[in-house]
Amino acid sequence: SGAWTIIGGPGGCVTGSCPQLTIADINSPTSGVSLNAPLTYGAYTLEWRVTSGICGATFNNATVTFYQAPTATAPDINNICLNPTTTAIPLTGTFGGGATNGTWVNVDGNGTIGSISVVGNTVTAVYNANAADYTAGAPIRVKLQASPAAGSTCAIAEDEIVINVDRIPVADAGTPAVSVCES
Repeated sequence: SGAWTIIGGPGGCVTGSCPQLTIADINSPTSGVSLNAPLTYGAYTLEWRVTSGICGATFNNATVTFYQAPTATAPDINNICLNPTTTAIPLTGTFGGGATNGTWVNVDGNGTIGSISVVGNTVTAVYNANAADYTAGAPIRVKLQASPAAGSTCAIAEDEIVINVDRIPVADAGTPAVSVCES
């Protein structure tokens, strides 16, 4: 027969005292393991010990690492007036949770994203709308992506936003000077 024992982990987790971790079935070699609130992410060492009659016990350790999922948050942008040639639109968002970095990605605009900067957990950039964006006159979609920690099995977090635009009108009265001979 076999049994799991928690050997150690973060937050003061030691053999015999680890309230932040639960082994679903301590007698199953394929048992599930889960974190309890308050969640303490990190690597936990578990021991699987097998006994058989009068023979000595054997054991093997396994490390289970829990990662916090990354988050990405950014607001929609409203009331942007596009120029016929180019318009710089500032982007700002934040990442959190288990994210360690962030970036902005163009979803369906015709322009480009540049000047990406990360300070703390704030990610800024500039969406450079172009003449094709002006011609389309449609909302532009971009997204903030938050990257999980290295080695994490968590997916990249994304928050897609909409840049609602209007077009600055172009007044064209034709030739600026017209001479007319009245007869």
